[in-house]
Amino acid sequence: MLIWSFGLFLFIGQSLALAENTSEAKAITIQLLSDKVEIALGNESASGDGPLIGVQIEAEAGWHFYWAGIGTELLEPTLSWNLPEGYRVEAVNHPEPRLFDYGGFMGYGYDGQTVFLYRLIRDKESPMEYALGEALEVSAKIDWILCKDVCIFGSESVSFKWRISEMDKATGASEYLNGLLKRVVSKENQSLENRFLEMGILGWFIAAFLGGAILNLMPCVLPVLSIKVFSLIDHAGGDSSKRFVHGLMYTLGVILSFVVLAIVLMGLRSLGEEVGWGFQLQDPFFITFLIILFFILGLNMLGVYEIGSSLARLSNASVSNRSDWVGSFATGVLAAVVGAPCVGPFIGGVSGIALQVNTGLGILIFALIGLGMAFPFLLLSWVPGLLKFLPKPGEWMVRFRQVMGVLLIVSTAFLVWVVDQSVGVDGVLLILLILVFVLLASYLLGRWGRVSESKEVRKRAKLVSLILILVPGFFVSQHLAQLYDEGRIEAKSFQEGSWEKWSEESVRGALESGQGVFIDFTASWCLICQSNKVLVLRKEKTESLFERYGIRLFVADWTLKDPKITRALESYGRSGVPLYVLKAPDGTEQILPQNLSYSLLEDAIEGLFSEE
Repeated sequence: MLIWSFGLFLFIGQSLALAENTSEAKAITIQLLSDKVEIALGNESASGDGPLIGVQIEAEAGWHFYWAGIGTELLEPTLSWNLPEGYRVEAVNHPEPRLFDYGGFMGYGYDGQTVFLYRLIRDKESPMEYALGEALEVSAKIDWILCKDVCIFGSESVSFKWRISEMDKATGASEYLNGLLKRVVSKENQSLENRFLEMGILGWFIAAFLGGAILNLMPCVLPVLSIKVFSLIDHAGGDSSKRFVHGLMYTLGVILSFVVLAIVLMGLRSLGEEVGWGFQLQDPFFITFLIILFFILGLNMLGVYEIGSSLARLSNASVSNRSDWVGSFATGVLAAVVGAPCVGPFIGGVSGIALQVNTGLGILIFALIGLGMAFPFLLLSWVPGLLKFLPKPGEWMVRFRQVMGVLLIVSTAFLVWVVDQSVGVDGVLLILLILVFVLLASYLLGRWGRVSESKEVRKRAKLVSLILILVPGFFVSQHLAQLYDEGRIEAKSFQEGSWEKWSEESVRGALESGQGVFIDFTASWCLICQSNKVLVLRKEKTESLFERYGIRLFVADWTLKDPKITRALESYGRSGVPLYVLKAPDGTEQILPQNLSYSLLEDAIEGLFSEE
């Protein structure tokens, strides 16, 4: 932090030598507003609430401002108040700053118009008395730093006077300030995720652990986890110490995989690549690998072929055999590989934080995601008494395995659809071609790879099958990579009714014209994004709600790499999708939870746009 602060202020100091204090300072305007111009001292509420005060700061387009103490991140604004005797000022709401790039140094600040709400409160025990007609004056000295191509320091004093009267009298800003206050109250029902993220490091750790645990419920992960379920059921009565070692090896495989992912992700970013969580599914080689893997596992679970005692028993060989512990480790790696691309609750926010903090803390956060994912199985292997809640081995395991196989085939079909959304029908044809070879390889394994065949026949069947998958898979992924590079995407989502393609310029134009804005940061490979789209965002009553409040709708599609969308996500402290942002013309905004509902959306819109 000290190094960051020193570098930032070194940059500012260099910029100051180039700035002209008089001309550049005009780019910022500061006002002190109140909801009352006259106040009646005898009519305070039981809570002692007094008039609202709004410190309104507006920077011209392209300029960003922040407080002189912003070197300590997310510090609340500090003002020097001059108050009448017997009164104090309490902060009601300080909008969260956003992350900006100041000449290569990242700092938290504000752009456009921002209002900081306070309330003037009279101390009931104060002996000071004020007479009718007397004036109360509040003034505030504000120090700021304003940055664009250069940075300058500035200071300004603003004041406001109230007249003591028999009745309260509102100002022209009353409706505006109380509307802001209502939006603050509506934000008190913020998502559990945001509450954790605002707690600091401890909250980040909790969110990472819970996010990892929830990954076990993702449709693409659940079938693979059935491998570990079968292992625990088969060995419920085995040696508890050896069973625990298998649980530890599985956990190690999951955690290590997430740590490696974190190192790769951070390494790519350090090399200038603008990538975030889920970047794997923007890569044609990885998505080809995942499609082949899901299809192979799905066919195996459906009984099309068997390898040894089946892939489904990768980790549940005899627990008495120490060499089979590597199977548990491999199962953990496999679970992490298919689970890491999934974006579940808590993951989007906490992964964004992990990429902004120092490297050691960031890797620890990713490791906790892995620990959360592995913890249910580690707990079952650690506490033998919990195993009694698992059903006994039986015929149901065959049926369950087949259901998991169907889920894997469905997941394969979903990923093929993702390819279609990314590069169109040409990409789909390439994927279907490799799946034909996978089917042929599976037939060979099913026909000549069974235990009833001789060892030599089985060996040849496996070799030929491997060649049938690897060779076409290599060439298909190469051609698919060319399609990705060419960027041949149809972008159908940008033409859906009133939904428009996102750009910073379009959003700014909508806000300047007095319209509200809703931004859907999404990707075709994001399951939560697609469920929110189908169940909430594209519903007729939802679009009618947007229309009623005059809200422009934008889609920021991150299916393929897009540095502008990556930077926009980072400015909100996120590294992945989904992200839903609701903006009002006055510059206020609200980030909605990842799991949407119509009622949640309606409450947020009414809180941000309703008129008093």
